Amino acid sequence: MRDDSFLTTEELLEYLQVNLRTVYRLIKAGKLPAVRVGRQWRFRKSDIDAWLDTQSVAPTPAGPSNVVPAEAIRRTSAAGFGG
Repeated sequence: MRDDSFLTTEELLEYLQVNLRTVYRLIKAGKLPAVRVGRQWRFRKSDIDAWLDTQSVAPTPAGPSNVVPAEAIRRTSAAGFGG
């Protein structure tokens, strides 16, 4: 069942938990599905939900980390490199 209800800008800010500037920037870039009604913007909730689904970032595979083993830090410090 499709949700054809519309959100106001204020409702969208609360729904997405973002700043007003972020919403306007996304609209201007053509990235956020929006409808202009007079001087106001409206957002179909089903379109926003579909847009959110496309914005999901795939988890990155575990790769080399930036963690330096404590032994390496001790060796570097003992050799006079660093603090």
